[in-house]
Amino acid sequence: MKYKLAKYFPGKTEEASMEESYHTITNFNFILIDINEIRYLVEDSTIKLMAIMNTPISDKIKQQSEELIFKLSQVLKISQLWMNVQYKVINQIY
Repeated sequence: MKYKLAKYFPGKTEEASMEESYHTITNFNFILIDINEIRYLVEDSTIKLMAIMNTPISDKIKQQSEELIFKLSQVLKISQLWMNVQYKVINQIY
């Protein structure tokens, strides 16, 4: 899985995979600039797990699938919160 990150140095920005420029926040940071791939993988994995749950399988596997679906939804929520916080911090500084 690839994460789209931007590398920050004082006075200049080296970008990993995006054309837009972001200003430097501190001496050295990595900033998540896109979660579309994370969103796609979480949704794809959730659909596959739901398909597994709809088959005649043991209760233990169903319980594990439900736990994984919950954990995947948490990953997506945390990623979205991370993006929101970063944008708010960047907007407050600049």
